[in-house]
Amino acid sequence: MYNKNENPVQLDSNIVGDGGYTNNYNTEPTNCNSFNYQSNSQVAVSIKERKENVVTGTIGALLGSLIGVALWVLIAKLGFISSIAGLVMTFCSLLGYMKLGGGLIKKGVIICIIINIIMVYMATRLSWSLIIYDEFKDREFRVSFINIFKNLHKIIKLTDTKFHFYKDLVIGYLLTLVAGTSTFIKVIVRS
Repeated sequence: MYNKNENPVQLDSNIVGDGGYTNNYNTEPTNCNSFNYQSNSQVAVSIKERKENVVTGTIGALLGSLIGVALWVLIAKLGFISSIAGLVMTFCSLLGYMKLGGGLIKKGVIICIIINIIMVYMATRLSWSLIIYDEFKDREFRVSFINIFKNLHKIIKLTDTKFHFYKDLVIGYLLTLVAGTSTFIKVIVRS
């Protein structure tokens, strides 16, 4: 029982009742049934209420995807196409969106997917432009990388390599899809 000489915050287990324990911060008995847990619907509402900044999130996704583009070009320079570059591009674009956008909801995922589609194309085009530039830079006529990049479609049409360019592009999209899908699913499930 309660004694006036004892600390009033500590309660005797006989007073608390079965399953309870004393709480040193207040005089109310607590047990497992008294905790206030959020229901799944409350958690879903709190996730939806999060404010994301689409503009800064998009900038973050673009900056993040550039890391994947750089890796893509580096691997292509070695003569390969790799799914790891697509995975890095996907992961970094999502991470960039979340960091600068303040979170990630459906709109952010869609923006990241669109950015990845554009960046796979740009990475393939950049890789091909660098390969052509390396081939012609030591020849008697000078060509700039910018001119090759701008006129790449004309060059591949003239050199009859259009099929190979689009084959690399499709393979790049497929590898990015395979590698990036699991990343998108993991991020969507977490958020």
